[in-house]
Amino acid sequence: MNSLKLATEYLTRLQSSLTSIQRRMDASYTDKLDGKTAEDFRERKMNEWRGGGTAGQTGYRRPR
Repeated sequence: MNSLKLATEYLTRLQSSLTSIQRRMDASYTDKLDGKTAEDFRERKMNEWRGGGTAGQTGYRRPR
């Protein structure tokens, strides 16, 4: 594969991951408003989602 194709695939996966995390954060906020989740649990998950982990944790590697 060429570098451009690898970079494009990498960016596509990152965008997909970002979209997924944003949906989770939105749902978490709705659950908070509805009283479905404890605040400490929500805050812990929000911090986890904001941090995003490292490339090794997400399964993505930067193309070379």
